[in-house]
Amino acid sequence: MAAGVAAGGLMTLAAAVAFSSPQQLSPASARAPAPPDFPLAWVPTLNIVTARDGAPLAYRLYPGQEGRIVVLIHGSTGTSYDVHDEAETLRRAGATVYSLDLRGHGGSGTRNGDVSYVGQLDDDLKDFLQATGLQGPGTHLTLAGFSVGGGFALRIASGPNRDLFDSYLALTPFIPRDTALSPSSGNAWVAIAKPRILALRTLEWLGLPWFQDLVVARYARPCQPDARCSPAYTYRMRMSLHVDGTWPEAAARINRPTTIVALPDDEVSPAHPRARKMATANPQVVIMAVDGVQHFALVQDARGQKVVTDAWRAIAGD
Repeated sequence: MAAGVAAGGLMTLAAAVAFSSPQQLSPASARAPAPPDFPLAWVPTLNIVTARDGAPLAYRLYPGQEGRIVVLIHGSTGTSYDVHDEAETLRRAGATVYSLDLRGHGGSGTRNGDVSYVGQLDDDLKDFLQATGLQGPGTHLTLAGFSVGGGFALRIASGPNRDLFDSYLALTPFIPRDTALSPSSGNAWVAIAKPRILALRTLEWLGLPWFQDLVVARYARPCQPDARCSPAYTYRMRMSLHVDGTWPEAAARINRPTTIVALPDDEVSPAHPRARKMATANPQVVIMAVDGVQHFALVQDARGQKVVTDAWRAIAGD
């Protein structure tokens, strides 16, 4: 009897791994933006440092005030190119901005939408800071991220590397692992293969980190995998981008000033208004609820950019 139950469980896991694939979404239904088309002369050229495994880590530098440094992380599917406007806005506000392409995006890493193991992005961030020499006395270092980059910023703020930065700024962060904050199968912007994710997490829990290169998320962005776009994520990429555990558990671990810009009118993920569901008793965490600003507008239009620069100035002590 027990053997039959075990065999049935293994067959269910195998089926979920093999056949649960994220659907292809329509960019029109998601109102997904096309990749931006800034003149190349406007955008700083890519600089390259090397991660511990020899892979390239690419970034763009926006020189500003000495000692006030922001490491800026783009959103899902994108690169540092996509947050050029926000980097420029922060530079004009006084920050020196290092806009980083996460591994699996743009000029970083070797495989589109993938990493080699869960947690490799954390290691990349440590390697990036060491290679660029950003940490030092008299420097205020902020990690800022937009959308899934905001979720990654909160992952660092609440994880074992939380002391890498002096402050954290999460701009409409996406936290899909917390069932209280996200719908079970994604939304109009991203399709999630939830059965495959659950099966791979079960295998990981059993000490069998198998098949983690399988795709578990597809985005509605109208693009092909290339140096400007990563429209699909593997399991290990997806798990590397977000907080461990639920949001309340993660929030309790944060020990540096952290500001979360929350958008109740977010059109990308309307099923979970962040201003109401991200409440926390941790005095290090401030929730800024901003009405009337939608997801992409936070980093693309003048009002949204002012919200971001005001939040950065407050958290950096300017």
